[in-house]
Amino acid sequence: MNHAIKFLFALSSVFMTVLLFSEGYWGRGIAMIIPTAILVFMCTRSVRMILVFYYMQVQKIEKARKWLERIKVNQLWKNQRGYYYFIKGSMDVQTNKFSESERLFKEALRLGLKKDVDKAAVYLNLAVLSGNKNDKMTATMHLKKAEALDSKGYLKNDIKQVKKMLVVCPLSTMERTWADSVFNTFPHLDAVVLHGTRDKRLKLLKQDVHVYIINIDGVSTIKDALKDRDDIDLIVVDELALARNSSTERWK
Repeated sequence: MNHAIKFLFALSSVFMTVLLFSEGYWGRGIAMIIPTAILVFMCTRSVRMILVFYYMQVQKIEKARKWLERIKVNQLWKNQRGYYYFIKGSMDVQTNKFSESERLFKEALRLGLKKDVDKAAVYLNLAVLSGNKNDKMTATMHLKKAEALDSKGYLKNDIKQVKKMLVVCPLSTMERTWADSVFNTFPHLDAVVLHGTRDKRLKLLKQDVHVYIINIDGVSTIKDALKDRDDIDLIVVDELALARNSSTERWK
């Protein structure tokens, strides 16, 4: 139903409601309030977009996708179009349509999104997509915009995942567990295993990647260099029990 028809129905309903009250038909006028409110609401909102948001919230992505496909974007208001492209871009990321997702996210920003946190989410996605193309400069720029817009910290943990992370784990899990997990689960993130001689570890640490993986005993080898890396703001320790004795070098 296009905007003109919606407005015609809503206007007629409002006129009828006012007329009933003015003529003294209070019962009928009251009965018309809810249908009139629904028609006015439908003039300013897309019912299908509401269903898309609902199914996204309850994690029923396929149903959300089906309703999204039924929407004719030219029949949406400008701000609703922004959210249409935002949701479609998010769905395309999940199916590895990265170039199309990037275009959709940029279109969402151009048309406008109401909430800053939504804009931050778009910039965060753009940062990930730029990182996937090894465009570090653009990724950093998008990331800074996401941080600035996320004033209430809703995306704080997600933003940190795109930054630098240090994984400290047993030697046996560096390659086959942690490195493989990063590659398979987060293909847009780069990871390097800090293993070998001290010089080799220092050289690997200089690489500009998202995740650095080092064994527990290797930390002491390059501890000074690690302390100097103030851009590493997330540390994950696997098998912390191995360093539970406070009198050992591992614990220190």
